[in-house]
Amino acid sequence: AGTACPRAGRRRGARGRTSRKRTARIVSSPSTLTVPFRSPLEAEIARGSLAPDAEPHGGVVHKEFTLNGSVLAVRWTAEDPRLLRISIINFLDQLSLVVRTMQRFGPPVFR
Repeated sequence: AGTACPRAGRRRGARGRTSRKRTARIVSSPSTLTVPFRSPLEAEIARGSLAPDAEPHGGVVHKEFTLNGSVLAVRWTAEDPRLLRISIINFLDQLSLVVRTMQRFGPPVFR
């Protein structure tokens, strides 16, 4: 247990050292993931399957999808690194399901 230090915002620890409690807003830099597909059509199908999912943390995590040929790019921005990590992990789980489904049922067939 520490004792109050005469200087505001500091506490004296068990060894007599002072420490400051810092409250800082952590801003995460944008993170981007690119996913190559076999064709532009498969990339478009994946985007259509993944894009509608709204972020559970509303305006705190933003996700943007772009297509460049057969490559799907996803860009995240977030203020909280923990929420960014959760969003990316959830996205990877969903992406895995989409890719497995496309592999299982083969390329789209138009009649």
